[in-house]
Amino acid sequence: EAKKSFGDYANCVTNYGLAFRSVGKQYLDKGRLPEIFPIEQISEFLKLKTFSIDGFQFTKNNQAHDILKTIIKYCYSTDEEINLNHFYSDIFKDNSEYQSIASRYGNKIVKYSRQLKEHMFSIKSNFPITHDIYVKIWALSKPDLSNYDLIIGDEFQDVNPVFYQVIKDQPCQKLIVGDQYQSIFEWRGAVDAMGMMGIDKKLYLSKSFRFGNNVADLSKLIIKDQLGENICIKGFENINTVIDYSPTVYNNFTVLCRTNAVCLRYLIEVYKVNKKVKFIGETTKMIRYIYDIMALRSKRQAKGSLSIFKTYRDLVEYTKTPMGGEIKTLISIIDNARKNGIDIKHLIDIFRNSSGTRKPDIIITTSHSSKGLEFNNVMLANDFKRPGDDNWEKQDGHLLYTACTRVKQNLDVSRCSAITSILK
Repeated sequence: EAKKSFGDYANCVTNYGLAFRSVGKQYLDKGRLPEIFPIEQISEFLKLKTFSIDGFQFTKNNQAHDILKTIIKYCYSTDEEINLNHFYSDIFKDNSEYQSIASRYGNKIVKYSRQLKEHMFSIKSNFPITHDIYVKIWALSKPDLSNYDLIIGDEFQDVNPVFYQVIKDQPCQKLIVGDQYQSIFEWRGAVDAMGMMGIDKKLYLSKSFRFGNNVADLSKLIIKDQLGENICIKGFENINTVIDYSPTVYNNFTVLCRTNAVCLRYLIEVYKVNKKVKFIGETTKMIRYIYDIMALRSKRQAKGSLSIFKTYRDLVEYTKTPMGGEIKTLISIIDNARKNGIDIKHLIDIFRNSSGTRKPDIIITTSHSSKGLEFNNVMLANDFKRPGDDNWEKQDGHLLYTACTRVKQNLDVSRCSAITSILK
């Protein structure tokens, strides 16, 4: 889309695309960028053993996941070497009571992480890597983008420190665009890069040309309720966007959800009555996962990305880790579909058909995937959170605000208690 707007005189590329062209491609060519990272290889490579500290037991699996998380956190940073600030473990995430144990465990994880990082960085090694590895290598090489007259950084509220530093260090003029309330990728290391940049001149776009004043008023109410802050945003007076507070039927509409799990549940339900539905997500990957999950359940060898798991039990153990959430969701969806009489072949057909649907009556996607998009008619699902809900975070406020501001004509909030509860 950007290429169509700017033409041939501009290079339109993602942050990761810049690093991939320069560094990442050589790792892909060697087959070192797997779809799912084989955690077991970390344990085998480092010869990890289960150990205890003051009654806390750390399994090989725990250590391997924490080592990878620590390396990724280091890759997001501007630091040249891994240190204790990069140590990450879900075991101690909300447990300040055990800081002494966490520190001793963290020192071990940092030591292992440094060992593994050397092999991941080496072009001579065959050890698999994540995409963040080649980005860090690229950033440490101090890339020179001085052949460009101007760098325009879009969605800069979701840039992580390593990309922020690369752009900041360039000698050319820079123009950055973003909305701090649409920062929804903090879990991927995003920081307030706009506030850090040291901007010479700020220009505020306080009026939206997508929707009318009633949606702008609702957006202000969401930010006030979720974050306790006041924002200045106006709608376009020539647009009459309608907010529906009771269930409304549109000829075509988009369902926006907070999670993929709710997206897929909607997809299965809607597909029963309307085949012209489109799911915006990684459909092909999910189909491969389904085949592999069913193979492992049948005690057969998985052939795709899940072939790194020897048994279904190993896969289930993986779903209990922070990185296994997507597979856990998919297993739940498979089980629920089968309870409702939808066999695996039918489920795969739903995924496959919905990804190729042209001119759909219904689009189903997440708030994350809707970023930068706009739709005529939007229905908000009921999985968005309010302050006080379990595990609510600031990002939940940003997700709801982002979803609400995708609409152009009609917004159905009747099912979204995170909104209806603040209107009473």
